[in-house]
Amino acid sequence: SDILDNLDIAYMGTLGASKNKWTFLVDVNLLNLDFDDSLTILDNPLVSAEITDVELSAWSVSPIVSYNLLDTPRVSFDVLTGARYLYIKLEADLVKSLLSSTTVDSISESGHNWNGIIGGRGNIYLKGNWFMPYYFDVGTGDIDLTWQAWTAIAYKFEHVALSLGYRHIEWDFDDDPAGGLIENLSASGPMIGIKYWF
Repeated sequence: SDILDNLDIAYMGTLGASKNKWTFLVDVNLLNLDFDDSLTILDNPLVSAEITDVELSAWSVSPIVSYNLLDTPRVSFDVLTGARYLYIKLEADLVKSLLSSTTVDSISESGHNWNGIIGGRGNIYLKGNWFMPYYFDVGTGDIDLTWQAWTAIAYKFEHVALSLGYRHIEWDFDDDPAGGLIENLSASGPMIGIKYWF
C-alpha cells in the first residue's frame, strides 16, 4: 500500500531469444517512489529537524543465459547463469529549525553494484492450454546477497500468453550503495503478465 500511494512509475519486462536448448534473456526493472510525508528526527522547543520529500529511484538489468536440461510433456527446466546490475538513488530534504531560523539542506546519494547469479526457470504444463511458469535465482558479488523468485498461472493462445502470479526480489547490502541510508531493498507482490512469441 505504501508503494502504490507513492508510486511515480514502475516497469518490469523481459526480452528473450532461443535457439535449440539455449536461451538468452534480458530482464529489466524500474521503480520510482516519491514520499511526501515528513519524518521528524528531532523535536524540542529550541531545535527541530525533519526529513521531507524523499524520492527513491532504482533500476536493475539482468542479462541471463539458460540451457534446457529437461523438456517433457509435463515439465520443462532450464539451468541459468548471468548477472544483475542495480542502480539506486536517494534524494531528500533535511529541514532544520533553530529558534526562529529555518534552513533546508538537500541530500542526494547514489550508487550501483554488479552481482553474479545462478538459478533455474521453466514451466509446469497443466490441462489444455494452462501452464505454470516459474523462475528463481540467487547471487552475490558487490553485495552480500541478491535473490528473486516468481511463479504464475498462465493460459496460452496462439502467440500470446496471459498470466497472473507473484514475484519477490531482494538485495541485502554489505557495502551499501546509497551512502549508508539503506540496509536492504526488496519488492514483492502480485503481477499480471503478457508474453508474446514472434
